[in-house]
Amino acid sequence: MTEAKFHWSDAWLLHAISVTDRGGVGGTLPEVIYAGDWIQHAIFSEGELHNGIGRLLRAGYIEVRESKLYLVPAATEAATERAKKEKLLSGVEKVFEEFLQADEWTPGATEAITNPEVWPTSADMQAAFEEYPRGFGKRKKHPSKGK
Repeated sequence: MTEAKFHWSDAWLLHAISVTDRGGVGGTLPEVIYAGDWIQHAIFSEGELHNGIGRLLRAGYIEVRESKLYLVPAATEAATERAKKEKLLSGVEKVFEEFLQADEWTPGATEAITNPEVWPTSADMQAAFEEYPRGFGKRKKHPSKGK
């Protein structure tokens, strides 16, 4: 795995992907958005989602297969090992921040899309954001349940 500078939102994104990829089934963009909302009670910006996926892919922590996001085994093992002691969701989030050695959250920080022709494109993300409330908005349970 290569060195990369990670943002706080990358830890949030990696956490969301780990929630949707329980059992190695991967997570679609709408499912990852849902998991991110479940974790932070907030929605990823397009920049956070697009650029974060790019950074995590380049670092070798995730894979994309058939438009689904998967944690690679090394990332799964490292995150699981660190999270064993954590009982609270906020504690697990900190585990991912420490794992990535991510920058701290900065109020008002925004991130523009840096490579718009690479998956997920703006059109892919818009479709996922539109699907998210229709497919998951009424669910109250854990995002990995009921797949």
